[in-house]
Amino acid sequence: MSPSPDTSAPAPDGRRGLFALLGLGVLLRLALIWSGACDNRVVADDAFYYFTIARHVAAGLGVTFDGLGATNGFHPLWLLLLTPIFALARALHLGPWVAVHLALTVCALLDVVTGLVLWRLLRRLGAPRGAHWTAAVWFLSPFTVLLSLRGLESALNVMLFAVWLAALAAALGDRAPDARRGLTVGLVTGVAFLARTDNAPLLGLALAFATLAVVVARPQSGAPRPWRGGIAFLVVAGLVTALLALPWFLWNLGTFGTPWQVSGAAKLANPQIFGHVPADWPNRLRFLVAAVWVPAYFVAGETMKQRPAYTAVATGLWVVLGLLLPFLVRALWRPRAAAQLAVAVALGVYLLAHALVYVLLLRTYVVWYATVPVLVLIVLFAGLAGERLLGLLPAAARGAAAGLALLAAAAIFGQYFHATHLVPRGEEKTVRPILEKIVRQAPGTRTIGIFNAGAAGYFAPEVGPITVVNLDGLVNNEAVRAWRAGDYLGYLERDVDVVINDANGALNFLLGGPGGRARFDARYPRWPNSALICGPMPQRPAR
Repeated sequence: MSPSPDTSAPAPDGRRGLFALLGLGVLLRLALIWSGACDNRVVADDAFYYFTIARHVAAGLGVTFDGLGATNGFHPLWLLLLTPIFALARALHLGPWVAVHLALTVCALLDVVTGLVLWRLLRRLGAPRGAHWTAAVWFLSPFTVLLSLRGLESALNVMLFAVWLAALAAALGDRAPDARRGLTVGLVTGVAFLARTDNAPLLGLALAFATLAVVVARPQSGAPRPWRGGIAFLVVAGLVTALLALPWFLWNLGTFGTPWQVSGAAKLANPQIFGHVPADWPNRLRFLVAAVWVPAYFVAGETMKQRPAYTAVATGLWVVLGLLLPFLVRALWRPRAAAQLAVAVALGVYLLAHALVYVLLLRTYVVWYATVPVLVLIVLFAGLAGERLLGLLPAAARGAAAGLALLAAAAIFGQYFHATHLVPRGEEKTVRPILEKIVRQAPGTRTIGIFNAGAAGYFAPEVGPITVVNLDGLVNNEAVRAWRAGDYLGYLERDVDVVINDANGALNFLLGGPGGRARFDARYPRWPNSALICGPMPQRPAR
């Protein structure tokens, strides 16, 4: 029997290769950002909600999107990082796109930290070759690059997710868990909660099972069962997390009378607007595979809208992961250290908990930015699985695989930008003509209601003295309150002059049936020669 390959030896030139990949990844991201390639269909419309709120906070106008009322439709830590950027843009009179590009540059820098943490974590887990390939995927993959440059909290969330895994490995890997180590993990978990609030239940559950697995496995090494230390570890971690989360909950309760964010409440209350998971099991499982656990959902499915491209990319990814599965099972069957056991259990539990919460329990719209940590999870699993496989392959085969991966990445990048059209300032060019038409033909207009209102609200000050109101409630607490009270039309009549009508029937749902629609049409007649604009008839020039 031939000896097993030595997977514990460092990969040759590991650090030099890492820094080469890091440099390429940074250059790629900065080129996409500052060339304007991200300005059309990469930066998400929801990101402009953040940008507008941060601009208002920096200007001393409060935590508001429309200037009419406060909102909690955001995750606090990303807004906190954005506010100094927009304060700087205000002080230096920078243009709106310069501020956006600065925000995306912060995303790129966060990606650097994430890649370094993942590389170091896999080496700690005894997978130096897998660490190198994981870094290559992270820094150069179209999925990781494009998803992190969409302008929301994703880059920050994923960075903290990686740091949390590293902290978990350090806390549970060398010695038995204790209260002191729970302090460190609790700090990271609390900060991760502020980056994205759904991290609290998901990371909490993963932490509990990882700790249990390590405690149960300790007797195999001759150590007594550290139950007390494990309980103290979890209690301290939970208390520290709760203390960091408490100010956010108290602010929400004091300002809005509820601890929950309006964005999540709007999605749960309005499935007709935001979509929902299918009720039947075959389609529900298909949705789980397609929309949650495959990063092709955004790159090839959500934006490109090309079913053949989506199917090809998703199938290719699942084939690669399927080929790695036997090696992953071998790598995790008997973890060589408690750190590997803790990380493996945490990743598996997180994956299952994510599916349970988003697909099976909430059955609400699963968007790409909630699933990006799952991409990190897949990349880490692939790194652990690939360690043994890479050790079996000769150098020529590894080089050929790297070449094929780079070609595939280049093809996906090219196809993506070909399908979405590389248009610098594309989001502004989409919404600005509509806003200009309203201001030109109805100069008395002051508030314009739009469903996907992010970009429109951000660029509205460039057009005139108008305010854009978010109609679906993602950043509009008052709209959600009015809808729940059965007074949505009354809210529109009080606060909205012109409505940009929706194309998917969302307005009919919010108005409460035919009677509400008839009243709406009387108050907001459709403009001549316009399929979108509803409101008082445009003023006709005097003859």
